[in-house]
Amino acid sequence: MGYNIITLISNEATVSKYASIKQGSVIFPHAVIEPNAMIGNNCIICANVTINHDAIIHDDCLIYSNTVIRPNVIIYELTRIGSNCTVTFGKEIEEGSDIKDGEVVI
Repeated sequence: MGYNIITLISNEATVSKYASIKQGSVIFPHAVIEPNAMIGNNCIICANVTINHDAIIHDDCLIYSNTVIRPNVIIYELTRIGSNCTVTFGKEIEEGSDIKDGEVVI
């Protein structure tokens, strides 16, 4: 149809030049996206979220504020992760998951 969907990255976010952020995603202030992290299409990464190196966030995911995604985590499509959560090293979060505020995924 000729539409271009923009990607918005706050100038107050820290995004590695070696990270990948796809079309339509939004990165809020004070988020940190480390090297080799991959963010899919249409994702929202809220303020103060840290995505560690080699983590993969698939399309259409929402990660709320103050959450930490540790290295080598894979989060599949249509997943919501609440505020103040931690997903520990190497975990896989199934498609369509809803992680409640404050949870730690071990």
